[in-house]
Amino acid sequence: MNKLAASLVLLLAAGCTFFQDTNPEKPLTESRWRQMRQDNAQRLAGEDKAHVDAVDAVIGFIPGLVVKGLENAWNYTTGNTPAQWAKNMLQGQPDQKRVAIFKFAARKWGRIQNAYRDYFKIIAASGEEDFTVRAAAIRALNRSRRNATGPYLGALEDSQPLVRLEAAKALANNPDVAAIGPLITHMENPAEEKDVRIAAADALRCYARSDAAQSLIRVLMDKDFSVSWQARKSLNLLTGRDFQYDQARWLSYLTSSANPAEKLSPAAAQ
Repeated sequence: MNKLAASLVLLLAAGCTFFQDTNPEKPLTESRWRQMRQDNAQRLAGEDKAHVDAVDAVIGFIPGLVVKGLENAWNYTTGNTPAQWAKNMLQGQPDQKRVAIFKFAARKWGRIQNAYRDYFKIIAASGEEDFTVRAAAIRALNRSRRNATGPYLGALEDSQPLVRLEAAKALANNPDVAAIGPLITHMENPAEEKDVRIAAADALRCYARSDAAQSLIRVLMDKDFSVSWQARKSLNLLTGRDFQYDQARWLSYLTSSANPAEKLSPAAAQ
């Protein structure tokens, strides 16, 4: 029996040795890293600049036109019109305002026309009493890829976690160097809501700077693994390397030259 137990122990040890990762670095292939950067660049561009296959566009044009015509006829019959949405957005109750904002943001003309985007910005920065309306306005601005760093940074300090989350997500898609410090602060704050910290770690992927990279390294061993995981993914995009959660290896890599920033690549590069 003792021989059997000893054999099992040896087999288990051999198995652990076999599966053990002897190389803490997981280098990304050049093609994979290039694809990651292209995907990120498309994400930053937003849905209104996304690639559309020409054949699919032609095939879907006529059915889409018919469906859109029926939808418009129904909407005008029931009073569900842009004019009514605008009225609700200006004068409605919070639920009506929120729905109206999302209706405008769901339509390309609502996302690209300055009149609508400017009003989203006004609501986001107005101190609207209902926090769900503030969050909706931030989300609409984000979806339109509107450069609104001021409202985003203000919303990042909002008392409501939902508004802070939408602000961090907006800054993840609308990079501005003024956001680096606040994003680092929120990501590294253990008292901050987990989702806000994750969104902040995601946003820092856009900055090829040593302070952003070092802050991401600092949270690789965070007690909340989801924050660590996102930080690792952002570091992957910034460097094209993967030392997993080994902080010492990451720091050694970044500081192995006179200029750590040379180790970083603009995340949105094609």
